Amino acid sequence: MATSDPTLTKRPKTDNDSVAVAAVTTVVSSPSSSLPSLPSSLPSQKATPSITTTTTTTTSPRSIVTWNCNGFVTRCKYNVPELHLLQNKTNQPDMICLQEARLKAKSSTCRGEPMASELNGPVENVLNTVFNEYIPYWSLADSRYAGTLTLLHHKFQTSVQVAYSLDSAMDLLLKHYELTRDQVVGVKASISSSQTKDNNSAGATPKKQQQQQKSISSFFKATAPSSSTKRPSSSNKRPRTTSRKQQQQQQHQEEGRFQFFLFPDKDIVQTYVPNHGMKMEKWEKRKQWDLEVLEFVQQRQLILDHVAKTTDNDNNNNHHHHHHHRTLLWCGDLNVAHTYMDGTDWKKTQNGGEFYEWWTDESKCIIKNKKNVDYYDDDTKSKDPQYVGMPSFTPAERTRFSRFLQIGKLVDVWRQLHPHPCENWNAPHWTWRGHPGPKSPYANRGQRLDYFLLSESDTERVESCRIMGTGNHKGLFCGSDHCVSLLVLKENE
Repeated sequence: MATSDPTLTKRPKTDNDSVAVAAVTTVVSSPSSSLPSLPSSLPSQKATPSITTTTTTTTSPRSIVTWNCNGFVTRCKYNVPELHLLQNKTNQPDMICLQEARLKAKSSTCRGEPMASELNGPVENVLNTVFNEYIPYWSLADSRYAGTLTLLHHKFQTSVQVAYSLDSAMDLLLKHYELTRDQVVGVKASISSSQTKDNNSAGATPKKQQQQQKSISSFFKATAPSSSTKRPSSSNKRPRTTSRKQQQQQQHQEEGRFQFFLFPDKDIVQTYVPNHGMKMEKWEKRKQWDLEVLEFVQQRQLILDHVAKTTDNDNNNNHHHHHHHRTLLWCGDLNVAHTYMDGTDWKKTQNGGEFYEWWTDESKCIIKNKKNVDYYDDDTKSKDPQYVGMPSFTPAERTRFSRFLQIGKLVDVWRQLHPHPCENWNAPHWTWRGHPGPKSPYANRGQRLDYFLLSESDTERVESCRIMGTGNHKGLFCGSDHCVSLLVLKENE
């Protein structure tokens, strides 16, 4: 990950003020129903740009890729031509969000950098050739499990601030508006519980833990690169890591599943959501994740409402409350199929509006030994109906996702552009595909698990949203079981 100017430029109190782009890449830390119908067309209201700058230079990404790469090391070893094709077919996007990176973190206190043995060789070669115009932002686990990597075009590195946990992202947004948690009614001291841990406090003595309780302002103080920071010798290579001191200050979700990018005009989040699994332990972990990200969007809205109210008071306009808008784009492998249309092999039943879903028929879709499946009733071996179906297709997951969209005021961009059912299972309507081999039980079956979620009031800014893979792993799968998805936004007017 690259470092930048250590001086933090003062941020505006509102996004609508005219501002110069702050040259920062900031390190932050902290303690760590029924399905709604989606509108069939984009809203007619004209989106209002949320920021005015003193320059015409684009300050945030317009073209964004999300892709579960199913192991970045493997892709760098065996799929380099396909990675070049990805760059070509997506017109070298501004931002590439990768999930399931599966590189080992340098240490539990340095999750923003891979181990040298993981980085050296094919990975470094690909970063310096295929993606040499990009700055990598890592968030990794202790083992080759989960993890995310965002490749951001270097032209944006002076206008972005980054956080890697729910709490540090909240602190970053508060800092953007020159606020603290105590100033905003309803904002909690911490969102995350067991899901996000303070990596720096693991195994620490009370004295060491006390030293880590720094003020919020110290967390946001930019750190100059240390003398030990390695820089590439070749002129076409870009810095790949931040300094050791910065890495130790960063607060990450313990499995590297969350990245938050604050730009002058919008927030972009990429996540790799935990799979629901077949065991109760996994169900509870997923439920906890869903509840915490829901609380995150609620808390974020409280901050924006506070800013709107403060702005009204400053303008002596107490009789009318303005809504303060700040765009949110949330993308990644969200590990949920929201409706029956988000899985292949469904069909209409005889009794009207009901649909048979192959992915919720456990007699067909779950082929593993039933001993691997948890049941709530050991006598009858019957499941709670909320947990019936293939992971990602259970009613519990779908209901919580609906709630997340509603509370976050977010729109599933691809589904809004493609509201009608598709019965051509080879069509580019699903982002995950089963292995095409003849013995694969899921051959050519598909699921749509990868999303772009955008603020409702910004959907008119969408230029296009594409799933770039079809049946039998044709298109931009690039060796993974997920294909690339691409979102392009219109320029601010």
